[in-house]
Formats: sequence, C-alpha cells, structure tokens
Amino acid sequence: MKLIGDDMCFACGKGNPIGLKLSFEEVDGKARASFISLEEHSGYVGIVHGGIITTLLDEAMAYACIMKGIGAVTAEIRVRFRNPASPGERIEVEGEVVGRKGKVVLAKAKAYRPDGTPIAEGEGKLIEMEGFEWKGG
Repeated sequence: MKLIGDDMCFACGKGNPIGLKLSFEEVDGKARASFISLEEHSGYVGIVHGGIITTLLDEAMAYACIMKGIGAVTAEIRVRFRNPASPGERIEVEGEVVGRKGKVVLAKAKAYRPDGTPIAEGEGKLIEMEGFEWKGG
C-alpha cells in the first residue's frame, strides 16, 4: 500500500472544510502545533470531546515521524486524559519519535495549556509505510 497525503486530511488538511487545519513546525526535534477548538468540538457542555484531543495527539506523533522522513500510520495509540479542555481554549500539542523496532516507530505526544497544565498524554506505535508521498498544498 502506498501512503499518499493530501489537503483533505481531517487533522492537517487546509482544503478540508470541516478539518482541524493543524499546522506543525519542528522545534527541538519535536512536532509542535497550536489549536483553538470550537463549540462544535464539544463532547459534554463546556468540554472538548476526547476524540478531538486524541486526534491532536495522533497527528503530532504522525508529524514527528514525517519530520524524520518517515511516512507512517498509527497501529496503536494509548491516551491518558489529565484535565479537560474547554471550547475556545488554546491547546498546545507536541509529538516526538522515541524509538524504533524495524518498521514499528514508537512515539509519544502531549497536549497542554499554554501555562503548561497537562490536558492529555499519548503513546503510540506507528507502522512505516513504503512509498510515502505528499500531495498537499
């Protein structure tokens, strides 16, 4: 299977009208982005849905791989929620590659408030795919 990325990615695609439109940069070997959720990203009233938080962590781990030249897909992710986030609140997210076992890439990510208060932490195993190609804008 060839892995092709484009502008319709729900997490980072700039062409996806309902996507999160995350924009990552590499800082100190880690993939970092900021996100401000909308009311539409809620689970319970006043709380960002855990699936949105998990998506932020997942994408940070994927981008950590991409920034190392590795095209990979998530095979396993484990998330620990620490504190709720509220719609309209800025969420910082960062991911990093922490190891490798053949085609399995080990990564971790965290989401936190600008003051450093943790929102969630994640660990994942991603599988390297052959022939990664990006067709985004």
